[in-house]
Amino acid sequence: MTLALPISPLPLLICFVGWEVLYRVCGLLFSRYATHLVVEGGSGSAAKLVKSGPSYAVSLLHAMLMSAFGVLHVAQMLPSPPYAKLSIVDDPSDPWHAATTAIETTNYFFLSYVLNDLLHVLVAYPNLGGADVLLHHAGFIATSCLCSTYRILPFAFGWLLLGEFSTLPLNIRWFRLTSGRTAVVTSWLFAATFLVARILVNGAGLAHLWATREPLLQLAVPRPLLLAVLALVAASYLLNLFWFKKIVAMAAGGGAHSKSQGSSLVKEASRVKEA
Repeated sequence: MTLALPISPLPLLICFVGWEVLYRVCGLLFSRYATHLVVEGGSGSAAKLVKSGPSYAVSLLHAMLMSAFGVLHVAQMLPSPPYAKLSIVDDPSDPWHAATTAIETTNYFFLSYVLNDLLHVLVAYPNLGGADVLLHHAGFIATSCLCSTYRILPFAFGWLLLGEFSTLPLNIRWFRLTSGRTAVVTSWLFAATFLVARILVNGAGLAHLWATREPLLQLAVPRPLLLAVLALVAASYLLNLFWFKKIVAMAAGGGAHSKSQGSSLVKEASRVKEA
């Protein structure tokens, strides 16, 4: 197995700067048009749109991109044999080489976003998320770097990206509430997509990792590091379960929860996650 630098610095920096430019552009747009977005006489807040709107807007764009890539990667790799699902194929003549190496390009967009978002969370702490957001980001950064270093788990990366589907209604919900509109439908849509993408799909992915544990444990990766990656993926799933309980309560109550009470996962990167 090829051992390389976790990530090439230049493309990562370019992607990071790209996300920051988007953030700044969104900031200018909200500064100019936020008052026009808020319902007159409602409970919306133009100041909150200006303050936090850029972060949610970039998160929404990231979620659209990662959801599309997730569908593409899972569709391409679903029929692949176990060796291709578990590690990047180096041999260009192998039929699964292109599908597995494409994951590495997507990871630049993903990791650069998580790093950029982490920066904004730290600067605005705790307005954009609490300790669970920081832990979630740190976990996905570590997992991304470890998997990139040893070029493992391309299929798992694909199904983890599908979790970004739940970010879409989540951030739309935030914009509706912050602009003074109702969000009952989007709250339940968020709960439903979270259940499907982050509980059921991720659960099936974990079941696949368990079913292929024998070849998985034979990968040319130091055992402690491999177990650390698997532990981080499992921990993210447990965090999903913890958040899902809060999300259902949020949808049932119609209240506005902070990012650290369920939305933190996707602002994220799982907001991912993330792995």
